Amino acid sequence: MSADLKELERRVSAARRETEARGETFYPGPSRIHLAAFPPKERWDDWTELDSKAWPERVESLVLFEPVLFSVLVAEDPDQPAAREITAVRDDTVLLLERGDPHGAGQRFVDYWMEPGAWAGMPPQRRDAIAGAMSTVKAEWDAVFREPTPLSAFADLDVPVLYLTGSESPASGREVARLLTKVLPRVTVIEVEGVGHMAPVTHPDRINALIEHHLDGAPLH
Repeated sequence: MSADLKELERRVSAARRETEARGETFYPGPSRIHLAAFPPKERWDDWTELDSKAWPERVESLVLFEPVLFSVLVAEDPDQPAAREITAVRDDTVLLLERGDPHGAGQRFVDYWMEPGAWAGMPPQRRDAIAGAMSTVKAEWDAVFREPTPLSAFADLDVPVLYLTGSESPASGREVARLLTKVLPRVTVIEVEGVGHMAPVTHPDRINALIEHHLDGAPLH
């Protein structure tokens, strides 16, 4: 794990401990905006949402496109097909990295999340960039598979949520959506026809239009 990722994990974990010690649920999110995202490293020192008392008052709404919270999927049943499918992708990519094959790991990852053959269709410099970024994938898999927050906790997320999925996405993302959308109390679910998990990249105009419509209906304070 890189030093930056370890520091981010340390700060988020500290805020989580403070929040859960008060008997509350911790959700890191952005300050006074609608979209949830981790800020760049240069903003960490003034990342106000890591003041554990700042959330959820600072969050107006959330837009989610197929969050990969596989911990809830495995908790429901680790032997269900979607859980086995994504566990295999995790295990394959980690094994390939351990064997010194980041390009193989990148191919397994990309072809799963996009479509078979997507990796081969990329220009070499793009494949090299993705292979170079695969060094953090084990820590990222650990985060999404070992997240301790139970599914039931998301029922406390009392803000408007636009939950987007793609009709062509892998089963794992769609099954996480099935679970989360059952418990989110103020959720609007839209399945975008003809797109997959990478739709924010492959079809940005369609996704951005849905986000803009959601924001127009979520008044800022």
